[in-house]
Amino acid sequence: MPHVLVWDIETVPDLVGFAAANGHDGKTEDEIRAELGEKFPEDIYHSIICIGALIAHQQDDHWVVDALGAPHVGDRSERDLIAAFADRIAELNPQLVTFNGSSFDLPVLRYRAMVHKVPAIGLAARPYFKRYTDDAVDLCDVLYSFSHGAKSTLHELCRVMGLAGKPDGINGAEVAQFGTLKLSNPSTGFRLPQTMLATVDSICAQQDLTRSQVFRRSIVEFIKRQNVTDTEPQQEWFAGWRDGLRR
Repeated sequence: MPHVLVWDIETVPDLVGFAAANGHDGKTEDEIRAELGEKFPEDIYHSIICIGALIAHQQDDHWVVDALGAPHVGDRSERDLIAAFADRIAELNPQLVTFNGSSFDLPVLRYRAMVHKVPAIGLAARPYFKRYTDDAVDLCDVLYSFSHGAKSTLHELCRVMGLAGKPDGINGAEVAQFGTLKLSNPSTGFRLPQTMLATVDSICAQQDLTRSQVFRRSIVEFIKRQNVTDTEPQQEWFAGWRDGLRR
């Protein structure tokens, strides 16, 4: 059966890249942050610190979850994160599911693959970057009929639908303030305390669960496919939690 891969990334500003692109080489981290400003950085100025994914396939009248993981830079480099994820996509040739992925997650993933010279052949397995296909379903786009008006957040949507939404505590937009990117040695990557890494991968995996629930609900309510039931016990959702995406 074809696979569905529900995924999400957590990022921090790429201060090294921003400095190189804007003539700020030699400046301190604080000086570069000041130049970057408080606004959300452009896609090209993000560094990926965690990739969470839920892999599932449909069997009879329910979904079977094959793996759930959220590997992060505490376990491997950003380059290795991207390479492993792209390889998994190449292996499965899945339908991708995101929330706001067409304008953020996918472009950032491609940019970072280019920065690290990762072939990322999996990203070309299907026309994932064509916005109006079913190869990469952006729930934010689909549920709002590709409109340009104000859109609800995933958290708001979930709460209205009676789903959990984001877990309490830190959210993805706040990750950067808890760690530092060593400008003197960019290859060492972003440094986040171990206590916070556990929180980051929990956020990433929890949001993948949330996206999968919204995706299932959208299938039932909007696409009118066969009924999808919650027959899998809760522990099955967390299979492969610490094993990452290579089960």
